[in-house]
Amino acid sequence: MSVLISIYVLFSFILAYTLKFVFAQVLFSKERAMINSQNNRTSRDEQIADLSRQIRTPLSNITGILDILGKTNLSDDQRDYINTIHASANNLVNVVSNMVSTTKSNELRIQEEKISFNLFSTLNNTIRLFSENNSKQKFSLSFSAEVPSNMTGNAIKTKQIFLNILNSIAKYNLSENKEITIEVSRTNNMPGTLELLFKITATGNIPFPKEYRSDESLYGTDILLLNTSKHIQFLELGLTQKLIEQDGHLLSIKPEADKTTFEFGITFKESTQSYSVKNIKEKVSNSTSFYKPSVDIKDANILLVEDNFSNQQIIILYIKNLVNKIEVAYNGKEALDKFGKTKYDLILMDVQMPIMDGLKATKKIREIEKSTNTHIPIIAITANAFPEDKERCIASGMDDYISKPFQTEELVSKLKAHLK
Repeated sequence: MSVLISIYVLFSFILAYTLKFVFAQVLFSKERAMINSQNNRTSRDEQIADLSRQIRTPLSNITGILDILGKTNLSDDQRDYINTIHASANNLVNVVSNMVSTTKSNELRIQEEKISFNLFSTLNNTIRLFSENNSKQKFSLSFSAEVPSNMTGNAIKTKQIFLNILNSIAKYNLSENKEITIEVSRTNNMPGTLELLFKITATGNIPFPKEYRSDESLYGTDILLLNTSKHIQFLELGLTQKLIEQDGHLLSIKPEADKTTFEFGITFKESTQSYSVKNIKEKVSNSTSFYKPSVDIKDANILLVEDNFSNQQIIILYIKNLVNKIEVAYNGKEALDKFGKTKYDLILMDVQMPIMDGLKATKKIREIEKSTNTHIPIIAITANAFPEDKERCIASGMDDYISKPFQTEELVSKLKAHLK
């Protein structure tokens, strides 16, 4: 009996040890797989962030030059060509933003500059781009009587939406002869605000997959929205949908046997005066009290810290007519040297630079300021577009953040806000 008990105890010990060893090995394998997966994901995110930064930097220069050209004396055709290039550049920016958002949450950047423009001319010129390339595409454009010819709104974004939808029709509509009707009507009578409904009807066949072609009259609202989402996905109009939704409107797509109808709204204002509503006055509160007198932008002495010469020139072109004095530093170390010798009213700071980056330079400046009880506003200008990039900038001591590409009005409004 004692021998049997001993054998049983020994067997139990061996079994328990074996199970523990196997469990430890399985756990170790899972942990190693998780670490490898995390490393791969981190590497992928870093590659996407780097690619996003590399694309955004030249795009910022392109949109910057277009903004500057748009403020010069141009013919209507020249201005329309510039708006078309601008809309295409915006689409590329949105593609990059959408690529980034597949790995991390990221807001779609939409340009918010609003100007007084002629909507009929804008749409007519957009149509002309397609009709000139294909004589078998016939267009019809009609405005209801209550829609004014001139209004205030985002002309470039409006053109983006139409370019995207018409491109999608041209790509997916298989009919050789297509008739495209565009109807514009007003949906509200409130003074000062224009709520316009756009209806684009394209005859011909768009080959939606079978699962998208159910009889929608049999279903409720939720199913209709689901089908619309599928239609938008099939036609590659996801970014267009986001552009429309920013105004609080929806993109509706209704396919039928012989035609497809697109409906959406856009909000404008009844005004012929050019102005910008992108007036971000975002400030970070600082518990430390300091003395900072208000400075008019034209009297401000601004330090631009940027290692890329082309980027320097674009930013200087943006603000040279508003600011009398702009000095340049090529990296964070040079910025610190200049900061120690000259009194600046504001610093525009790039983040990624050789020798010393913008985050370290900002921390050094804030350490120096502690002994003088002063505070100079620092605005980050960077192509890094992840949400945590802004958090890192603010955590380093920067007052604000602007991501490339940006609009002149956005930069100027931030300068004015932080110089007050």
